[in-house]
Amino acid sequence: MCRQGLGVRGLWSRALLVLTLLTTATRAPCQANDRSSPLGGRSALMGNTGVALGRDGAAPFTNPATIVGIDDRKVAFSVNFLSLQTNRFHDWHRPSSVDPSFGDVSINHRAISAVRLSAVPSTLCLFISFAALKSGNPKVKEDPTPWKGGHQRFALCLANLESEDLLVPALSVRAPIGAGVTAQDVSLSRKWTRAQVGPTYSAQVNDKLAVGASLQGAYTTISFIQDESSLTSAMDGTAVQSSLGAAGNGYSLDLTAILGATYELAGLTLGASIQLPSAHILGSYAATLHQTVDAMAGSQATLVRGAGSFRAKPPVRIAAGVGKTGDRGTVEVDASFDFGYAEGLKSSLQVDNTVSTDGGALSSSSFNATYSARTLPIVNGAIGGEYFMTHRLSVLGGLWTNLSAFPALKPATAPSLGNLVQARAHRLGLSLGLGSYGPGGELLFGTQLGYGWGQAIVANPYSIPNDWSVVNSTNFSALFIIAGATNIRAIKGAIEGVEKALTPGN
Repeated sequence: MCRQGLGVRGLWSRALLVLTLLTTATRAPCQANDRSSPLGGRSALMGNTGVALGRDGAAPFTNPATIVGIDDRKVAFSVNFLSLQTNRFHDWHRPSSVDPSFGDVSINHRAISAVRLSAVPSTLCLFISFAALKSGNPKVKEDPTPWKGGHQRFALCLANLESEDLLVPALSVRAPIGAGVTAQDVSLSRKWTRAQVGPTYSAQVNDKLAVGASLQGAYTTISFIQDESSLTSAMDGTAVQSSLGAAGNGYSLDLTAILGATYELAGLTLGASIQLPSAHILGSYAATLHQTVDAMAGSQATLVRGAGSFRAKPPVRIAAGVGKTGDRGTVEVDASFDFGYAEGLKSSLQVDNTVSTDGGALSSSSFNATYSARTLPIVNGAIGGEYFMTHRLSVLGGLWTNLSAFPALKPATAPSLGNLVQARAHRLGLSLGLGSYGPGGELLFGTQLGYGWGQAIVANPYSIPNDWSVVNSTNFSALFIIAGATNIRAIKGAIEGVEKALTPGN
């Protein structure tokens, strides 16, 4: 059942549509969880499904073959205005073992929480019939292909597939301990994004079979800053001053392709797609680290910097889905399998290491180093549906998983620059929303509620010198979605309506 969109009636509704198309807004809370950002409004509200029955901005990224069923000359957009995210890091202020020189370090409140309300960008796609694209004639309705009864569609899409943006500045704790007092100051910033852009082509081979392909450039960025300083009383009556901090910044540009097909069988729509291994184009990475300790037993300071190449591979994935469309609604079930990489992330650096010891001169060394992080094979699933309460009003919902491909974190000992993965998280989600349909397009709004659990790397101020430890983390998120689709004619009418309203005398 293919129903198309929201009626654009009245000046205010037309103006709202234009403003929505021009608005960007979203972010999700996990590093390298592919497709953690919602790609299309309808697909997101149906539990991130779309391998079999996709018909919005998610289609070119889940199964390119499904775009052949999208109405001619349609624009699909997904604007996620607000994202509410709560992160909790357990045992942050005392993450691991305590050096015996500090005695008994007991801190009542060891966990921290961070709440962030932000706006985030999503997906924008332009769909057009292949015949109209070739002729430039907007009146072309037929779209013949070399295959009898077939149709062709072309799409150009930009999507933000992954986005993590965590900012926790100016954390501090002051607490009494067995030897005296302890004081910590910590700041953390972490950002990870992956955007893909490119063309998609799909053709209806016959009444049952459709095929499609996407060619996309994938641009991945990574940046983080973590800085910790502490002053702690020691058992001998002296104090230990220490600090540990690291920062990294890099990008990777890769070229990837997605192939897909759909097939009608016994009233069901079967869908399958594969994302092929990517070709690396270019990338770079720069990192720094500082580690200091000043105690009665001695002092030492280390500064490390590195610069070189970086690659973040888009996953190789196979996906399959089955969907059923009836008079009152649609239901779909999808599953995907991501193949792991021995080197999902990789950086080759020229490293400069400078060390100062107590009473000694500076010593420097330079060397080449290669750091990498593997990814594991993972399976994700999604189920969703849409039920039409009336001809123009529907309710949508679904359940989905988004599991991290990274294994359990095992940080490299400082002063290594090899901690490319700062955090990992698995996520489960629930989607709920409403859809409104009419002659001019469709408008959907709702929310995605998510729960995540995982790990994060933090500094341990009670080791001498300070080193990295791993703490458990949990997060809750709520993403408020406004999405929809319209056609070129409705957009033109909306613009003309605004122009008339602003013209004196109208």
